Amino acid sequence: MEQRQKPPENTAYLLIFTLTSAVGGFLFGYDTGVIGGANIYIYDDLGHDTSLIKETVVSITIGGAVIGSIISGKMADKLGRKKAIIIADITFAIGALIMALALDIPMLIVGRFIIGVGVGIASMVVPIFLSEAAPINKRGIIVNVNNIFITGGQFIAYLICLACGDN
Repeated sequence: MEQRQKPPENTAYLLIFTLTSAVGGFLFGYDTGVIGGANIYIYDDLGHDTSLIKETVVSITIGGAVIGSIISGKMADKLGRKKAIIIADITFAIGALIMALALDIPMLIVGRFIIGVGVGIASMVVPIFLSEAAPINKRGIIVNVNNIFITGGQFIAYLICLACGDN
C-alpha cells in the first residue's frame, strides 16, 4: 500500500497569508486600546466632557461590534470569507475617516460605531478564514497569530498613547 505524501508547504505564502489576514485582529486590538489614551484629549478639541459622553464614545464600538458579529455569519456564507474580510476592512477605513474628520462628539460616535461593525465582522470571519485556509498541521498556530495581533494591537496603541501623552 502506497503512503500518501503531504503536499509541499509554501512557507512564504503561509506567512504572507497569515499576516495579511490577521490585520483585522491588529485593528481590533489597536482600536480598543487607543481610545484609552485618546479619551483624555479629545474633549479639549470637541468639548462635552461628561461621564456619559466619555462612556458612550468608548462603549459604542462594542455596540457596533455586536451588530457586525451578528451579520457576519450570513455575510461570510453568502459572499465568502475573503469578501467579508474586505468589507470589514472597508468598514474600518470608513469609520476611521469619519473619526479623523469629526468636528463634534456625535460625528466621533458615528465613526466609532462604524469601526465597531468592522471589528465585529473581522473578529468572527478572520479566525474562520484562517482555520479553513490553513494546512491542517498549521491551523492552531495560524489562528493563534490572529490572537497575538489583537493583543499586539492593544499594546502598540498603549505605547503610542504613552509616547504622545503629556507625562
